[in-house]
Amino acid sequence: MITREVLQLIQDTPTADLPGIPAHDHDCQGSKFHSPRPMIVHRTEMPGKPGEHLYLCGTCLDNVNLLRALEQATTVPWNTRRCFGNTVRALVPPTEHTHA
Repeated sequence: MITREVLQLIQDTPTADLPGIPAHDHDCQGSKFHSPRPMIVHRTEMPGKPGEHLYLCGTCLDNVNLLRALEQATTVPWNTRRCFGNTVRALVPPTEHTHA
């Protein structure tokens, strides 16, 4: 949840070009615990579920994109996948790679 002071300043500055959505109505759904708490989130479509969205902070969004890139390039072993956390792993299922 965005702090009251920052939210007030955002509301009082409508010309500010924000890099995402203020975390006022939406908490990051990528992790239960953040330190510091995200003040901006990004609306992200759920893979394979058109029209369904979730909100991720920049770090969680970057982690989803990193795991997705790794999965597309190679087989990511479990001991590496588990470093990404439950929600990120759920958004990026393992990819089957065939070796010719």
